[in-house]
Amino acid sequence: MGALAIVLMAPNLRAQNGGDTLDFQLRTDKTVSNARFKPDKSGKRKLSEAAQFFKTLHNAGNDDQFVLQRTQTDNLGITHRLYQQYYKGIPVEGAQYAAHGHQDEIETVNGEFAKVKIAGDQPGVSEKSALALAQKFVGAKKYKWEDAQLQAHMQKMGHAGYSPKGSLVVTRDERQAGRPWRLSWKFTISALEPESEQLVFVDAWDGHILDAVSLLCNTNAPGTAETLYSGTRNIMGDSWSGQFRLRETRNNVNISTLNALRGTSYGAAVDFTDNDNNWTAAEHTANWDRAAPDAHWAAETVLDYWQTVQGRNSINGSGLPVQNYVHFAVDWDNAQWDGVGNAMRYGDGNPAKLYTIPFVALDVVAHEFGHGINQYTANLKYEKEPGALNEGFSDIWGAVIENWADPNKQTWLIGEELGFIPLRSMSNPNAFGQPDTYHGTNWVNVDNCTPVGGPTGNDYCGVHTNSGVLNFMFFLLAQGGAGTNDIGNAYNVSGIGIFEAARIAYIAESYFLTPNSTFADARNAFINASHALYGPNSCESIATSNAWYAVGVGGPFAPSGMSISGPNHVCGTSDPFGITSLPPGAIVTWSKDGPVDIDNPNSNTTTVTQFDYGWTTLTATVTSPCGLNATITSAPIQVGNPYMVGPIETSSNGLGAGENLCNHDYDYDDWVNTMFITVNPAPPAWDTWTLHWEMYGPNGLAMSWTGTNPNLGLPFIMPASQEPGWYNVDAWITNSCGQTSDYYETGFYYVDCKGASRFSMTVYPNPATGGNLQVVMEEPEAAKLPANAKVASSEQITFTLYDMKMTSMMRIWKVPSGQKKHLLNTTGIKAGQYILVMTKGSLKRTQQVLIK
Repeated sequence: MGALAIVLMAPNLRAQNGGDTLDFQLRTDKTVSNARFKPDKSGKRKLSEAAQFFKTLHNAGNDDQFVLQRTQTDNLGITHRLYQQYYKGIPVEGAQYAAHGHQDEIETVNGEFAKVKIAGDQPGVSEKSALALAQKFVGAKKYKWEDAQLQAHMQKMGHAGYSPKGSLVVTRDERQAGRPWRLSWKFTISALEPESEQLVFVDAWDGHILDAVSLLCNTNAPGTAETLYSGTRNIMGDSWSGQFRLRETRNNVNISTLNALRGTSYGAAVDFTDNDNNWTAAEHTANWDRAAPDAHWAAETVLDYWQTVQGRNSINGSGLPVQNYVHFAVDWDNAQWDGVGNAMRYGDGNPAKLYTIPFVALDVVAHEFGHGINQYTANLKYEKEPGALNEGFSDIWGAVIENWADPNKQTWLIGEELGFIPLRSMSNPNAFGQPDTYHGTNWVNVDNCTPVGGPTGNDYCGVHTNSGVLNFMFFLLAQGGAGTNDIGNAYNVSGIGIFEAARIAYIAESYFLTPNSTFADARNAFINASHALYGPNSCESIATSNAWYAVGVGGPFAPSGMSISGPNHVCGTSDPFGITSLPPGAIVTWSKDGPVDIDNPNSNTTTVTQFDYGWTTLTATVTSPCGLNATITSAPIQVGNPYMVGPIETSSNGLGAGENLCNHDYDYDDWVNTMFITVNPAPPAWDTWTLHWEMYGPNGLAMSWTGTNPNLGLPFIMPASQEPGWYNVDAWITNSCGQTSDYYETGFYYVDCKGASRFSMTVYPNPATGGNLQVVMEEPEAAKLPANAKVASSEQITFTLYDMKMTSMMRIWKVPSGQKKHLLNTTGIKAGQYILVMTKGSLKRTQQVLIK
């Protein structure tokens, strides 16, 4: 059958305010009733400074103040701050304003701001006189504070009792045209004969009664209703002028169900009434009036679901009143959410068309309520793909709430109670002309589509048709299913249940979608929500990815975020290894290579035990009953002590191992060498390895030194005083296990070239302090130099200060030759160890110095 163009939501017609606001609603007096804001990049819109923000928002004067009443943070992490308006230090009755947002940013505000103008703030009538006037107005024979037993009971319960105490407030004169603001005494008058509880407001200037509010007659009155679609149900109404009407306050949210009299003006709507709050079919059959209790009970049920299951306070999350208008328009076979008036309206059906009875079934009411939820969360644009998502979410809430309230109804059919044929099927969208696959059969191509509404339009580019894709995805997510979709993808989805699927849908809609979101965005939103709620590799996340794959959006589930956690090294028996982001119910099997044994190969966590030294890699195979199958490999893990491979390599500005230093150092200076060692494998960045070196020569231990980076080399100085001969090197490494690995290497042959006079250099003080370093020179006699030495006594002497690796030159001093002592200024040089090199012609001397 062809697609039905039943429009269940009017496009949002509210005016958009530019600049900082996303939504800006005004009351008839031009005060702001509700506003939502864009992210605050300036950081000036702070929740902690909401009172000042309200003053700016309302252009309030110096006499207006906002005083914080309470602060609450809900289970979604949203903070709500409620303020009472004061005028010249006096509370304004009923004028409260609230700010809402995450952390310290105002995102939404709502409430009532009163433009108060009164002549003065001092009463002309005393509290005692005003109380007498209030009692005269009530006219009781006996008051509860006059009954000693009642007073004693109240005091026993921790209350002050019934004795009225007046408080000054600013309130409207509800009994005068124009409802002017007046200074008032406010009393709670508790009468016993006849019984009543009333708030009485007495004009503080002339004593006339401004208003009286019954605390009994305006409270909820339990009743019953024989509904059109859901049998006999308990409802709440309120007592009013000797009758009952479909109005109530439910968990601090006002619900009203009014009779639109088949017109389209909210202002002309009137109350439905009943004599005893037992709304029977016999009493209310005429004109389809039985539809009113249906709409009212359904609104109660939907509000209860959102508050008790999802923790949401009404449509906007902040207690927005729920307004129902039944008998809306003439022969109207539809229902709508009005995004401007924040109201739901229901037609009675059209006798000349397919649907001839009122559109007030539970899933229809929940659907329209869902459009309101969307307006205050994702606010999906009502056209093309965003519009199809908007419709799909409303169908989701219709099905979810119908199942929650009455599982015996047909959950996966939408509007099945409205006539002989449902509006849509979520379990089989194709049956009613919708697609069950993105770009599959029945898909409305939205490319180059111009959205047009109305009976002759294109349903804003198929929003009620393409919503079938989201509907079927949600059905599979909740119930599961297997098959092949229209584009050839074979799928198998394990259902997670409608409750869990609804949790994911709500988080996705609330936090991860924006007005122009597409089906691809929706897939990401659902996946993000499933990760946040259940973990990235949970059965719920697996089902979410696979359900979207089933409708042709994205690929099947792929593991996310799993890795092997645990120590980087094993010293004997390791600390435990585990898996990050491991979902509940998963099964882990461990394997390895390298010199360790797996202690618990079939456990979610395991330790390993070393039997040799080297490196190992662990592999974990992770499976779960709902289809997870992943193989994870660790990074290399150090086991025991490190090991080294030869040879040890040495370098001295071009010298190779075993070379005669005299062939290169004609002045027999102390020569700076760098020694390297090859370590296999290379030391890891996370571990601290210490290299220990000892060099042995003809006379035993010649020198020793340590370093912490074996593959960058260690500089050392070979003193010219060492005896010639073969020099051997021992090197070993200490790592975090506290173990060592030895390596022995025959080193190089060092020739001292004795027989020539020394060209000596003495440096003092060493360590150098006070910014000066003194060098004393003893120059050799030319006759005793080697034949190939080139020395000219008139040559300039250069002193160069290097870092210990001889890679950075710190400072140069040039001094004349022929002086025995030279004073070098070290001011400004950072404290530390350095190498001082003296050159004169081809002669060179090297000395390690310490500067403090």
